[in-house]
Parts: sequence; structure tokens; C-alpha cells
Amino acid sequence: MIKQRMGTGVVGWLVSAVVLTIGAPAAGAETKSFSYIGGAEQQFTVPAGVSSVTITAIGGGGGGGAYVAGGRGASITDVFAVTPGQPLYVEVAAAGNSGQFCCTANPGGGGKGGVGAGALAIYVSGGGGGGASDVRTVPAATAGTLTSRLIVAAGGAGAGGNSKVAGRDAGAARCGLCTRPGGYPGTLTAGGAGESGAGSGAFGGGSGSPGSLGVGGDGGNKFAITGAGGGGGGGGLYGGGGGGGGEADDAPVTTWGTGGGGGSSYSQGGATASPTSAPASITFTYVVGAAPPPGTTPPGTTPPGTTPPGTTPPGTGTAPSVSALRLSRSAFRAARSGSSTSTQMIAGLPRVSYSLNAAARVRFGFQRATTGRRVGGRCVRLSRTNRRRTRCTRFVTLSGTFTRNRAAGSDSFTLTGRLAGRALSPGSYRLLATPITDGRSGMTKRATFRITTR
Repeated sequence: MIKQRMGTGVVGWLVSAVVLTIGAPAAGAETKSFSYIGGAEQQFTVPAGVSSVTITAIGGGGGGGAYVAGGRGASITDVFAVTPGQPLYVEVAAAGNSGQFCCTANPGGGGKGGVGAGALAIYVSGGGGGGASDVRTVPAATAGTLTSRLIVAAGGAGAGGNSKVAGRDAGAARCGLCTRPGGYPGTLTAGGAGESGAGSGAFGGGSGSPGSLGVGGDGGNKFAITGAGGGGGGGGLYGGGGGGGGEADDAPVTTWGTGGGGGSSYSQGGATASPTSAPASITFTYVVGAAPPPGTTPPGTTPPGTTPPGTTPPGTGTAPSVSALRLSRSAFRAARSGSSTSTQMIAGLPRVSYSLNAAARVRFGFQRATTGRRVGGRCVRLSRTNRRRTRCTRFVTLSGTFTRNRAAGSDSFTLTGRLAGRALSPGSYRLLATPITDGRSGMTKRATFRITTR
């Protein structure tokens, strides 16, 4: 369970992250795993002769409601250069408690599920949000702990008390087809907003609270007559917002309690996360006596361009910008396995190149081209009402992102055509690059490409 104590003080040991293609453990690898033990902070001390560790973090799942399950937590793996004897502080998440009939808020590592209460016994509390699992260089009781996190696996959202839509997974977008989509997901720069309560007067539910740095928002409460609480938001780098409280099952679907939003995952090395049903844990894998991976920053020095989330980077304060974003080839077949990027040159896959005017974290995402119709000067989704309108190309943003922390100047990497553990399907896409410095986002730049079948 993440303890929310912020500050900007001592950062202590400095650990650098590297982006590598992570496969099976090396021969002779040793592992050390941690599970949830009641919210207590645990510690991993780097053994003698170890210069790098692979960390796999899994966040907590959200609690279910009366009818559906909560969202899944995230799994994320990355490699870090370390120093023998160095302490790393381990926070393993709690899963969210499931909703219950009566009037108790359901806790979790993220936000609490809202209370459902009433005199007619037609009520249920929302599920609690799952917490985020993380590894940090500053202990939880010390100022600056949340901004020292090296890797964060977000928690899934709690389900609404009587919702028929499952809680959102960590990192997932809101339910686009739902009448009431629930709380907003956390992002890499801000907590998700809570959803408004539904109903009116004695039958109305309270609104969910927003997520914040490290924790998810609480679900909206429902105290009078009948009704259901909203689900809690999942914890993360930034937590998801809480779902809104609502009315009882016999009320219209538009007034039921809803689920929260999932939290956001993060790694200093830029690894991407994917949802998992596995229980929350932190696992360290290492080889005694192995040389550090090529390209790592020597332990005890600050990685170029690395800016811990929530802190102010060095520099002049100039707004970050990306320029000269290009792909070396515009059409390629997606890789069958691996992460979204690689530092190695890979036959058949494009190299992405760009330049930064200042040190920044660059968030990359994808949009897929689909067919829409032109209505009121905009290209909107197809529907029966606009079937006679002129066709147009509409770009839809895909769920999931990956990041790179870089200094000012040029950078390049291999793009694999994979996102959140899956290959992009054949079609036309845009690569989006958004620079972020101290919570400020620069202008998003785009480059088009096509995924082919061969």
C-alpha cells in the first residue's frame, strides 16, 4: 500500500534505467520476490557483485461489485544499474476489497469504494481500487519518497456497487460505449477526475473524488433510501478517479453506481505495462558477477535527461518541444514478441529519430486510421444518422503509451509495432510524440506509418 508522503528533499542513492529487450532470465540468475504483507514497507539490498537488476512489478487488482469483477492490475518489467549494498525500498500493493451489501466503505491500495446504504436493503458498496506496487530509493517515511519511484505497476479500478460493467484495468481508457463510463484513468502527469453521482434528491449518489500522485480517488457514496456506491480508483504513478454513486438496481441504468478509473504505470527506463490477473508482487532478478548491460549510466551518477515525476528538472524552464520526428521506413510488419521499442537495430523494423530542445520525458502513443463521415467540419464515427455524409479518415487514439527520458539533442530507437504486449494489427497509423517537463506538455508531433501482413 502506498503511503502518500510527499516532499522534494534527499534523493539518496541514484539509480539509472536502461531500455532493453527483456527475455528469459540469464543462466545463473537469482531471484528475490516480495508479496503483500499488510502494507509494511520491505527492503531489497543489492548483493555483492551485482551491477544490474531486472525488476518486475505487479499492481493490485480492483475489488468487484455485486455483479462484476474489478479491473486488473498492471505488470511492468525493466532493467536498472545498481551498486552493491544499495538499499531499494519495496512497496507491494493491496488488492481492493469487493463490494458488500450494507454500509461500509471498502478499502484497497488505491481509492476506497463508496458506501452504499439505505433503509430498504437494496444497496451495495463499490469495490475498492487496487494499489500500485513500486520500488523507490527513498523510504516511505521520508520526504521525497513518491518522486523517487523507479518503477510503478498501477492498480486496477474497483467496480461500481451495482454496475454491470467490470472495473477498468490499470492503464485502460474509459468505457467508450458505456452509458456511464466511470472515473477517468490516471495519466503520466495527473490523477484522473472522478465521475459525478447520478440520481436526484434522496435517491442521488455522491461524486467520486479525483486521483492524485500515488493514490486513486474514492468512489462516491450513497447514504439515503436505496442505492449503490461508486468504485475506487486504482493507485499508480498518478491514481485513477473514483466512480460516481447511484441508485438501486430497479432504477434506470443511467443512475447506477459506476466503477473507478485505473492508475498509470511508469518506469524510468521507458518500459510499457500490460494488464494481468496475477497477484501483486515485486521480483528482482540478477546475476552475481555479471557486467552491467551496455549503455547503462554508471551507478552514483544522474542519468542524462532523467527527471523523477513531480520534480522540477534542471534548465532554463523553456517549454519542451520535439522536432524532426521521422521513421526510417513507412511500412513494416510488427514484431511477434518483445516490448514497444528496442535499442538494437532489427532487420525489417524502422528506426525512429527526433530531437529535443531541452531535457524531457517523451510520451509516445499511436492513433489508428479508420473511416468516418464529415459532419459540421469534423470527421466523426460512422452512424446511421450520418450515413449519407461524405466519408473521411478519422484517427482513433489507442490505449497505452511508452516513454523515454532523454537529454536535449537527438535520440533514436527501433519501433517494433507492438503496444501493451500486443502487435498492432495491419492498417495505417500515426506515431505521437509528446514532450513533458515538470508536468508541462509540449506540442504533440506526428509521423505516419503502415503495418503490413508481410
